Amino acid sequence: GTTGPANEAGSVSAGSALSITNSSLPKAATGKAYSARLKLATGETAASWEGFGLPPGLSINSSTGAITGTPTAAGSYDVVVLAMAGSGTGIGGKTYALVVT
Repeated sequence: GTTGPANEAGSVSAGSALSITNSSLPKAATGKAYSARLKLATGETAASWEGFGLPPGLSINSSTGAITGTPTAAGSYDVVVLAMAGSGTGIGGKTYALVVT
């Protein structure tokens, strides 16, 4: 049927996915400078990074994968980060619980 080719295509694209290796992000404190660097598996490089759901005051550097800034609001944030390969064939994503005290 039609599910075979779709499943095969999905597994091919998953095979080229990038692997973000950070197991967690360090906790942050309101009003204090924060810095965390996302890393990929050995030999992998990302052309660009994106972050979603970051606490107010924090941003991600699209070329280095560094999350920096000074958080302005306490809470627990579900942060989704994406790493994209330059060719557009590889993408990796991970979700982190980032706590700001």
